Amino acid sequence: MSGIAYAKKIYDANEDGILMKECIFSWSKCYRMAAEHCAQYKKFYVHVWNHQTERPGSVRLYCVTEVEQFFYEPILKKQLEVQKTNFDPNSSWSTKSKSQKVTSASNSTEDKISQSKRICKELGFKANSEKFADCALKMMAMQFETGGKVSNNDGSSTQKIIVKQQDDFDIGDFFFGLQKIVDDNYRSSNNSSSNQGTNCRIVPKAWGADMVCR
Repeated sequence: MSGIAYAKKIYDANEDGILMKECIFSWSKCYRMAAEHCAQYKKFYVHVWNHQTERPGSVRLYCVTEVEQFFYEPILKKQLEVQKTNFDPNSSWSTKSKSQKVTSASNSTEDKISQSKRICKELGFKANSEKFADCALKMMAMQFETGGKVSNNDGSSTQKIIVKQQDDFDIGDFFFGLQKIVDDNYRSSNNSSSNQGTNCRIVPKAWGADMVCR
């Protein structure tokens, strides 16, 4: 039973809803009671026209985490139009909001992986190689975005890597370490192949680095 101050008007209450005396002339009070009750379970109330279904002079409001235009009333066993709800799709209680957040986080991670792999490929690493994986993991450890690739007069190209987290992040040390991996990969590629691999220089800047490749 809920500990709401209006308990004398409540016939039954649990995490799925609240059965109360029908508020014929004061629906705002009923809604307030339902909102307070459902909030205990991090849910929203929903009101459909099921009055006196369970007992004379009563109405049951349900506690839910998602609301559409129609709600399936389990006692009447049919879809009823929602009369009133305090549902907020942007609330952390909303299953829809949680789903959107998970999807957003998943898409963000996928974008970061894809971007990291693309940078490493442009730095001359052979896809699916051990060194390629090392490069991708290193890039994944940094929050960054890339600028457009610009062609230079000497035949090289320059692309900006913009570091998004500046606090407690040593840009110089990070790109120095990345340059060592790039140089090692370049030497290995040239020693094992007659074709000259991509030669890239990483020039640290205050905001990130310029990636210059030829």
